[in-house]
Amino acid sequence: MKLRIHWLFLVFLIYIGYSGQVFEALLFFLIVIIHELGHVFVARSFGWRVTEIEFLPFGGVAKVDWNFQGWPRQEKLVAIAGPMNNIIMIMIALVLFQFGVIERDLAMFFIKANMLLAGFNLLPALPLDGGRIYRATVCQEHGWIEGTRMAYRLSYIIGAILVLVGLIMLALGYLNVTFLILGAFLLLATFMDQRQMKYQQMYALLHKNYKQASAKTTSEQIKHISTNKDEKISDIIKVFSPGITTIVWVMDNNKVIGTLTDNEILHKVFDEQVPLHMSMEDMLNL
Repeated sequence: MKLRIHWLFLVFLIYIGYSGQVFEALLFFLIVIIHELGHVFVARSFGWRVTEIEFLPFGGVAKVDWNFQGWPRQEKLVAIAGPMNNIIMIMIALVLFQFGVIERDLAMFFIKANMLLAGFNLLPALPLDGGRIYRATVCQEHGWIEGTRMAYRLSYIIGAILVLVGLIMLALGYLNVTFLILGAFLLLATFMDQRQMKYQQMYALLHKNYKQASAKTTSEQIKHISTNKDEKISDIIKVFSPGITTIVWVMDNNKVIGTLTDNEILHKVFDEQVPLHMSMEDMLNL
C-alpha cells in the first residue's frame, strides 16, 4: 500500500504551521491518518485491496480495487467508516478531558478538528465520503453513468459555493484561504475524475462476478427496466450498476418480445464482440 501526499495538503499544513500552530498541524495530520485507517479496515474486511492512501486538504482518499459483489452497500459502509472514526475520537477526547488527562484547550482543538473533518467529508461531493455515499445511492436507481454524472454535478456546485464563500471572506477582510483551497480542490478533483468516468464504468462491469452475484441475489439487488426493441445496446449498458442484477424487458408496441439480463448482454458484448450499436431486437435474435 502506497502513501502519497497531495501538494495542496502540504500547502494546507504549511499555512497552519505559518500561523504558529505547528503542534496543531501535526495533530491534524494524525487525525487524518486515523480517519483513513477506518476506510482501510472496513475495505479489507470486505476483501477489497487498498492500493494507495493519498492525503488531501480535507483529509485523504483510500484508493481501492473494488470487490463489486455487494456494491453499493459495501461502498456506503467503507465511506462512512472514516467519519465514524472521528466520532469515536471525539468521545475518547471527552472522556480524557473529564478525567483530567488532557487540558481543555487541547481537548477543544481535538474535538473541533474531528468535527470539521467528519462534517466536511460528509458533504455530498466527490471524492469526499459523502459524495461516495450519494453516488452509491443514486446509482441504484439511475445506473452507474447517470448516477455518477449526478454526483459530479453536485460536486461542481458545492466546490463553486466554497470558492465563492472564500472570495467573499477575503473581500470582507478575513485572511482565511481554507474555503478557497477546499473549493478549488473539489473543482479540480471532480474535473479530473470525470474524464475517467467511462473507463471506470467499464472496469466496474468487467470485474463484476456474475455467477456469484446470481447465486446470492436478493429482491433488493434486482432491478427491472423496459426498453424499446430499437434501443441500442450502448444506451442500455449505461443504466447497469455493479452489485445490482438488471433484467431488461424488450418491448414492441407495449408487448414483451423477450428479456435479457445484464449478464447475458455483457457476455455478448465482451466475449462475443457484439457491436454496441446493435439493437436490442437483433440481440434477442442472436
